[in-house]
Amino acid sequence: MLCCRCGKSPVPLPGIFGQDLAGWLTRMNQKHTYGRATRSVPGAKRADTSRVGGTPEARLRRAMPQLSPAERRGLLRWPRRALQVRTALLRTLAIDSIRGRQRSPGTIARARRQGQEFAIDDLAIVPSKHEQGARGEITAFLLRPRRPRSPSPAVVALHQTTPMGKEEPAGLRGDPDMGYGAELARRGYVVLIPDLLLAGERVLEGSAWDMSAYPISEKPTLVGRHVLDTISCVSYLRSLPSVDPARIGLLGHSQGGIAAFLTSALDRRVAATVANDGFMTFRQDPNLARWSRLMPRAAGRPGFDLDEAAALVAPRALMLINNLGDEFIPHTRWSSVLEATVSRPPNARRPTPSSPNTSLTASAPETPARGFRAGALGE
Repeated sequence: MLCCRCGKSPVPLPGIFGQDLAGWLTRMNQKHTYGRATRSVPGAKRADTSRVGGTPEARLRRAMPQLSPAERRGLLRWPRRALQVRTALLRTLAIDSIRGRQRSPGTIARARRQGQEFAIDDLAIVPSKHEQGARGEITAFLLRPRRPRSPSPAVVALHQTTPMGKEEPAGLRGDPDMGYGAELARRGYVVLIPDLLLAGERVLEGSAWDMSAYPISEKPTLVGRHVLDTISCVSYLRSLPSVDPARIGLLGHSQGGIAAFLTSALDRRVAATVANDGFMTFRQDPNLARWSRLMPRAAGRPGFDLDEAAALVAPRALMLINNLGDEFIPHTRWSSVLEATVSRPPNARRPTPSSPNTSLTASAPETPARGFRAGALGE
């Protein structure tokens, strides 16, 4: 994977740290407990710490000397905390499991439009045989470049809170600056743009985004439904022969940014994510009641915060962008939020030229699509 800012390959960490860090720490913590050798399996002899280079803390100190003692301790504790955060996030979204949505879904082809720069396939993705109508069918546009590379990188583009749904990111209606799906298709990406539930062709009853049409008690929550639908979209893209399954990203604005960010925290098949106006923390939100219709448990004590959810994405590429004028996603004390997200959750590292896996900014680029221009999907 390449850096989402400079396009250069990150320098791999030395030795064993080039592997999945959380998995390595978990295995090491099963053998050692802060300087004392323990038995990793019943009946085994005591582990010889000298043969593996010392305790996990000592190896970490040698491999990453730039970390403070507090950061090293936090990093060693992160594998257990990461499991707690993931469990709490699934509980807050009222999602039992994502495995069913990670299977290839069925599709219904409806129409095709041929443009000068890309073709638009109008289709419906059917992840479940048990649900019908707007809940069960994900209406979507698939944008295919006229001169595709094979296999091509692909992006799921998620729209904001707009009644137009998928038509705005496709550049067919609405604000031209929100046509980021069309912009990515022009750049050679295969782009899937779904209607989120309560928008476009998936209005349940009444008007678009009438949240009273989706009961608070329904499982999953509304945001949970958006996350599951996004996972189904990733599964559909992975089933296409023309798409490289290792280079699938997410891009969303506002409500779509929330769905993109939380999906990437749960689904490790996502290689890169850009969430525009889709990130904040519960502890710094002056009005937690705003979440009551989206995911009710967030208004209470969910057992985690969203900067910890951001740490679940690492070491995959993540760009979080907030607009200083957004009323729903406030930017209050953003500098401290950024510091917490990048440095304190232990498996998210500071964005430096040698380790730029997580990139955050407080000012929006010309269009959210530019978050992918520097090669976050391996371009």
